[in-house]
Amino acid sequence: MPAGAVPGFGAETEGAGDPESAMLGALVATAGVELPSLRCRTIRWETPLERGAGVARSQPSCVPEDVVAELLSDSSEPVVLHALGRRWLPSIEAVELPAAPAEGVLRRGGTYLLTGGLGALALELGEKLVREVGAHLVLLSRRELPGSPAGELGETARRIESWR
Repeated sequence: MPAGAVPGFGAETEGAGDPESAMLGALVATAGVELPSLRCRTIRWETPLERGAGVARSQPSCVPEDVVAELLSDSSEPVVLHALGRRWLPSIEAVELPAAPAEGVLRRGGTYLLTGGLGALALELGEKLVREVGAHLVLLSRRELPGSPAGELGETARRIESWR
């Protein structure tokens, strides 16, 4: 398959992508979850590419029959792409990860930034980092530091400094 032939489906390697389509895809995915009674789908199609000045441009002259068929179908797929004469659906594939390094990647006494730092997951991770490697933490959050006295929050809270 040529590089960049199926934009938005993990094969795009040329250009800056298509941010407008990415935003639309996110809106469609969110709307379908927030309003289950609303049927939302993203249907994309690619026509033969016209290359000029190093930029790939699609030149749609009409709505292809396969897109009309998608609109009329009962398919429950939230995202579909018609390109290269085929119907493409996004998928997830397992990948082989390299073995973890023998030595740890965390430095004892190192300083680590946790975004969403006052959320439950970040607080749990932060407590583990302090306990296991003596980490110094910088917690970045839109929330305020809990108002409980430091004694009730435990050892982790005693190591947190709050800046406003």
